[in-house]
Amino acid sequence: MFTFEALDAKFGDCLLLHFGQPEQPRLIVVDGGPKGVFEESLEPRLQQLRQERGLEDDDVFVTDLLMVSHIDDDHIHGVLDWLTYFVTSGQEWQIVECWFNSFPDVLENTRKLKIATLNGQGKLLYPNPSRDARGIVASVAQGRELRDTLTPLGTRINGGKGVVFVPDNVPTFSKAGLTLTLLAPNQKAVQRLEHKWEVTPIKTAALDSAVENLSSLVVLAESDGCAVLLTGDARGEYIVDGLESAGYLRDGRCRVDVLKLPHHGSSRNCTKDLFNAVEAQHYVISANGKYNNPDTETLCLIAETRGENSDFLVHLTNAPDKYDSSPEGKKLFENVGRAVKQYPWLKSHMRYGAPIRLTLAK
Repeated sequence: MFTFEALDAKFGDCLLLHFGQPEQPRLIVVDGGPKGVFEESLEPRLQQLRQERGLEDDDVFVTDLLMVSHIDDDHIHGVLDWLTYFVTSGQEWQIVECWFNSFPDVLENTRKLKIATLNGQGKLLYPNPSRDARGIVASVAQGRELRDTLTPLGTRINGGKGVVFVPDNVPTFSKAGLTLTLLAPNQKAVQRLEHKWEVTPIKTAALDSAVENLSSLVVLAESDGCAVLLTGDARGEYIVDGLESAGYLRDGRCRVDVLKLPHHGSSRNCTKDLFNAVEAQHYVISANGKYNNPDTETLCLIAETRGENSDFLVHLTNAPDKYDSSPEGKKLFENVGRAVKQYPWLKSHMRYGAPIRLTLAK
């Protein structure tokens, strides 16, 4: 079996991959969403799966792989909450392996990040740093907490090496008919990042773009002829580069069953080149309107590249609601509405609400 699942992760990501045999189901967890998502979405689903497997509290619930696409709070917070739950729940849990890039470890030379953001007491040097710069400092600490928490649990991290792809570390996963291929960040992307740090003046603006664009993991999951492309918050050009370098693009294109859109459908990441290169049966967007995601431009690009008569669906974890008066709710309703107004037929290709469960192979 092979099933993709996207839980309601608010403005973040929380994804599950189910694989193996029905009598011996296996699980991969990808990201845990921001604060509140573990309690509201992930923990109830894990308890449901425990019951479905017939496990008692003293039986070990095994997760074959935990993947944190990158260390932004809207991806890692729920994972840290889950690990805290390990200790307090009175139930037995095990995470066999974890893949993640803690950003300070991506570069051999991290002094500039430290100098740019922290003084000796761990306080921000800049009196009024940008929101993103503050987030980077917090997320670095979360990445270290994740590593320090997993290590005593016996979880194997990044194939037993420090970081993914650097240097020469490409961990592999092949189990029960499922294969994962790491596509990014590849060596070329890391070299670009190293160069950027060397030539760019130390500014909060430089920090804002570096983490999001180049540290996010991109993974292709394949089983029984079906494929799911997991993109984290990577930029479109790095996703295409990774697919091309790994030999997945034929005549400049590849087809997957599920494309989890990068960065919650942001037009900064979801480029025309990405949609021209990757054709999907299902486009999945985990977003609730916060930070303007998903952008109208992204939905229109899908419509433009696929056309009215193509067989595809766009899935949103949150439904646009004209009666939702919250800022994010208004933005979601407006953005989706503008796309449908421009392409009225797109409405018939859209599905709303989480959890999204797509059975790809039985």
